[in-house]
Amino acid sequence: MSPSPRSWIAGILWLICGCLHPAWAQIRPAPKPVAVLPFTYDGLHIFIKGIIHPYDQDTLNFIFDSGCEMNILDVSYAALWKLTASKKAGISGLADGMTYLPVLDLPELQLGEAHLQRPSFYLEDLKDLRSPLGRVDGILGYPLIAAYTVMVDYDHHRLVLYRPGPFPYSKKGQVLQMRMNFYTPVIQASLPFANGNTLKSLYHVTLGGNYGVMFNFPYVRKYRVDEAFLQHTGELPVKDMLKTIDYFNGILNALIVGRYHLRNVPGSYSPDVDDGNPDVEIAGAIGNEVWRQFNLIFNLSQHELYLEPNSQFGR
Repeated sequence: MSPSPRSWIAGILWLICGCLHPAWAQIRPAPKPVAVLPFTYDGLHIFIKGIIHPYDQDTLNFIFDSGCEMNILDVSYAALWKLTASKKAGISGLADGMTYLPVLDLPELQLGEAHLQRPSFYLEDLKDLRSPLGRVDGILGYPLIAAYTVMVDYDHHRLVLYRPGPFPYSKKGQVLQMRMNFYTPVIQASLPFANGNTLKSLYHVTLGGNYGVMFNFPYVRKYRVDEAFLQHTGELPVKDMLKTIDYFNGILNALIVGRYHLRNVPGSYSPDVDDGNPDVEIAGAIGNEVWRQFNLIFNLSQHELYLEPNSQFGR
């Protein structure tokens, strides 16, 4: 007896669904965020609001910068809250120097629905760190990306915090391997030269860096990186944490990050700058002029950095 049309159709549907089931099972839904933090952006820095408990009468204006190895709080708040630091810790500047700052261990930092327990803050005078968006009360860096998977969405001006773990990235972008140089994220990028050669190296990921690429001078000298510049645009003195540094500035022919080719990238170097590592060669740091063109996800738990070109890409 031949099967009825209804049984035949049911069998086909069962076969199709059975074949597709493994594929469906592999599709993971987007995880629920721990917190969605609106940010303001002044063209260089990302600003988010936060509260330090139990001093919650003050809502603080924090910069988020992936290149900052620790949390920093303006020293004026220690006096305002009548707190005394019980220890000091070393912090290095770009000029390969070291200074020691007082450190406060505070009860809790709240960022929207996210709560970080017992955060430590280095105390520094931030009055010279100016922004058209107002006062800078502190800087958040490595401790935030160590605690959460952090999405930086420049298109919608939001920082989204997720619990650490595997992440279902969109196929619109690319996942890069991310390692750490002490407490700063590092990725691989390539520098093309006019003669057709390409130099592949490691670079710090510094969202708040006021540059495209800032090279460490030993790297410039070793590989004659000045030959990768299309033109030099002049010199500029910039005050670092420890001293004023004179930078040579110019425009690079290109920079290749993953599958993305960026043209006419601003580049800088100075004989005073060596923010490297004696055990691993670090070419320098990639800053805001590059990263503002992407939406990013820092997934330290998986050693991954996800890049997706945003509406500013190529501009």
